[in-house]
Amino acid sequence: MKQTIAAPDFKKPYYTIYFTAVNLGVEIRLNDIPVTNIENTNKMSLELPASEYIVNGINELKVITFPPFDDEDEQADNYYDFAEITVGLYVREDGSPDSERVLISEATIYPSKAYQEGSKAIIINPKSLGIDTASPSVQKDAKVLDYPLYGNYKKQVVSTWKTTPINSPFPRWEWQDGQTIPDNQETYDSLLKEYHKLFAAYKNKDLASLKAIAQHRSHDIATSYYLENDNTGFEYSAIGKFINHPSAELYKEVRTENTRLVVFANGKMATIQIGGGTEPVFFVDYEDGIIHNIYNKWYKNKNGEWILIR
Repeated sequence: MKQTIAAPDFKKPYYTIYFTAVNLGVEIRLNDIPVTNIENTNKMSLELPASEYIVNGINELKVITFPPFDDEDEQADNYYDFAEITVGLYVREDGSPDSERVLISEATIYPSKAYQEGSKAIIINPKSLGIDTASPSVQKDAKVLDYPLYGNYKKQVVSTWKTTPINSPFPRWEWQDGQTIPDNQETYDSLLKEYHKLFAAYKNKDLASLKAIAQHRSHDIATSYYLENDNTGFEYSAIGKFINHPSAELYKEVRTENTRLVVFANGKMATIQIGGGTEPVFFVDYEDGIIHNIYNKWYKNKNGEWILIR
């Protein structure tokens, strides 16, 4: 059965994902595009901007949970019995407070119940205004998150559900018409060359080159969040914030050890990762030992060119 979205009309709709979680690891995706990855939520609530991931029509939420990692990067063998997460897709008028957001689609996931016969691991919020109630699915022991440094994350539970069609105010994103990306060594090698270009721009503190690399991303960000122009989109994306950072330094090289190609967005985007969100180009604050990751999502256009798009 499908319900109809009964949300009020917005002149400038601003979409967000809001979640509350207790003692688990999670990656949240919208249309199979990672929005966030947290290795141990402890007890937390967070709202994330999501307009850049919205497509016209049906949108799919995917929540990949796993037993949490500790401070030594060791993963627990099992979920805590009380581990759970509630994830919702919301919309409100751009610039309005979060108290005015309208719920589109929300579900609560109890990952340990995926391993208990007869238990229900996902429950859809009946107040959701636009959700295909026939769509929820749960897959246990999935192998989505698998990195050379960490191996296959234990006990991954993948929960997915779909919205009813959303009338998006945004144009059809260019990545939607990109090539389907094969997951092989040739793809890895070609994408790695783009990371070397990115590294060179950072190393030379070449803001113009960095803006050129990110121009498609900046344009889409500006469109998604009603910003003044592409330059404002560049600033919003924060891809250039570490060029003149007072304490963070560019890591000495493009790191390739323990990396792998990761394809997502239903085959339309890719990145190279070490695991835990770290990519081959990153910054290190040697004073406090913090790694500052730069998250890059690439697509391949019809001419076979890699485009940094998110």
